[in-house]
Amino acid sequence: MENLFPWITICYLLPALKNRLRSLLIIGRMMMGFVKGRAITENILLAQELSQDLDVRIRGGNVILKLDIAKAYDNINWNFIYFMLELFGFNSVFINLIKKCIKNVYFFIILNGSNHGFFKSSLGLRKGDPISPALYIIAAGLCLGVSLIYLRLIMVFTLEL
Repeated sequence: MENLFPWITICYLLPALKNRLRSLLIIGRMMMGFVKGRAITENILLAQELSQDLDVRIRGGNVILKLDIAKAYDNINWNFIYFMLELFGFNSVFINLIKKCIKNVYFFIILNGSNHGFFKSSLGLRKGDPISPALYIIAAGLCLGVSLIYLRLIMVFTLEL
């Protein structure tokens, strides 16, 4: 029973951690996935309108780049999440609680109806975890911000030519 105490404590702490993260999320207008009240389909319509508008305004060599982040939850680096939480000003106690929540994930393989060995997760966020969407939005927010800065630099460079 003593071994279950840390897990039970973490289970009760998850909603509090989620609410603390949610209050600090900076969600841009372009972020649609994993955001309550928004639909990813809005971005599909936006992309279609932008491609049509680009073709009308600029004839010639146009490029549209589509990045697929379908498996983003599975590939997010834990150290990047910890770095982002530090950047947002979270203290080490809070970051350590988050570490315990995302690092203590084990999987097992079911073969012919029986369990065969456990293995520990080393990357990504667990689907269904209450804090995973908030952590993903924090990480994706930085990536979106960097890409917008890069696009602005490209636009300034092409305007000066």
